[in-house]
Order: sequence, then structure tokens, then C-alpha cells
Amino acid sequence: HYCFGECEITGGDNTGGGGGNSGNTNPPGSSETGIAAIKPLYAETSTLDSQQKTLLNTAMTDFIERSEKFKRMYDNLLAKGVKIKFEINPGKLEAGQGRASYLNNTITFYSEEHIHLDYLQEELIHAVQDLDCYGQSYMFSARKNIEFEAKVIQDIVAEIEGCGGTMGNMGQSPDFFENYGKWIEEYMKKGCSSIISRFHEFCELWTGYPGTYKSDFSPETIIKYFFNE
Repeated sequence: HYCFGECEITGGDNTGGGGGNSGNTNPPGSSETGIAAIKPLYAETSTLDSQQKTLLNTAMTDFIERSEKFKRMYDNLLAKGVKIKFEINPGKLEAGQGRASYLNNTITFYSEEHIHLDYLQEELIHAVQDLDCYGQSYMFSARKNIEFEAKVIQDIVAEIEGCGGTMGNMGQSPDFFENYGKWIEEYMKKGCSSIISRFHEFCELWTGYPGTYKSDFSPETIIKYFFNE
């Protein structure tokens, strides 16, 4: 099985232990306080402790507040009644291949220190790709496209913010690095049409992920959240 977020599941199962609170037994002001952002998405099978839940809530709040595009993604997951299992399980993540992953309505972190927007952001995008756009079986058939689209989405949001820096061209050739950066910059000048029309021009050449490339892939997540407004 493969998961999204540049990692591979190497074994084990999802039978997390955790002495969770069964039922709504928390009195007001207990551990339920301060987790408003995650509570609607948080599956009962999640295995984070109260401190980790607070970290996750901070990361989720940062995601929602960073971009109105991300806020729409979050709202659509809520509208669909999605529940996500959140866990820490380093055994699921291959060394050097990422510190968070998404698969089967589960977001896995390598350790507590990785419960942060920097890691949560891409995995929530993968959740949206799966549960709001493509479905898991299609994602597996176009893994390179899916990973590249997630990078492009984050780079467009960064461009809108004007914070500079791109993820999709990291580790690529100098020509790709320069041309990709210019392509992302076009969003602010030409809107989403250039991003969509030239998606495959860059995705096919991208070497950031070894998964299957699908030449007829349509970047529906970008279209839904950045083009159809």
C-alpha cells in the first residue's frame, strides 16, 4: 500500500491503542477546550493525547486562516461529514521519505514535533483530493500527478500571499526551477488558465516523485478551488 505525502507504508496496521475517552464524558473546561478547529474532523479512532490535540488544533487553525482556498477545502470536508483519524506512528513512514502521510482517512505524523502546519497542510490537500475530487483508486493510478498538484496548490497559495518561495521546483534542474517559478507567478497576472493549460508541461518533467504519471489527468482540485470561483 502507498500513502500520499512522499512516504510508503512498510507494514503494521492501524490498531492504535490509546486510552481515549469513550463517549462525551468530558466536563466543560476539560481536554475538549481549545480544539474547536479539529473537533468536527477528528475521528474517535484517533490516538493523540491532549497536548498533541492542542498542537493539531493550532496547525488546523493556521491552515484555515492561511488562505480562503484552504478554508473552503476545510468547510467542504466538514460538509461531507468527513472524519479523519490522526495518529503518531513512525513505523508507517520510511526514513527520509517525509514526516507525515495521508491514506484511508488517516493522517499519520512521524512524531509530536511534526504536528505543525508545515506537515499538516499537504496531507489535508491529499484528503481533499481523495474525498472531494478523485477518490483513492484514481489517485493511485496517477500518483505523480496527485503529488505535483498538491505542490502546485501550495505554491499558488504562497504566491497569493506574496511570501515567495516555491516547493514544486525544489531539487529540480536549473531550467525547470526557473521556468516553474515563472509559471507560478503567472497566476497573479493571468489567473488559473495558464496553470491548468501548462500543468502537464511541468508535471511530466517533474522528478520530485517516482509515482505513475497519467497523461490525461485533469487537475480537478486546482480547477475546483482556484478556477471555478
